[in-house]
Amino acid sequence: AYRVMLQTDDETLDYRQAEQKYAHSHLIVEQGGDHSFVDYSRHLPDIAEFLLNGIK
Repeated sequence: AYRVMLQTDDETLDYRQAEQKYAHSHLIVEQGGDHSFVDYSRHLPDIAEFLLNGIK
């Protein structure tokens, strides 16, 4: 299973290509941001849960 976190203003990757490729994964798509995934720290509890237990 994959957890894919995308932001629409990524200057390196076209988020739409990743969104299409990983359509059957758990996707988080946020408006704005950039390639570094701005403000990712608010997702840390979910990231830890995924790493420890997988997506439920």
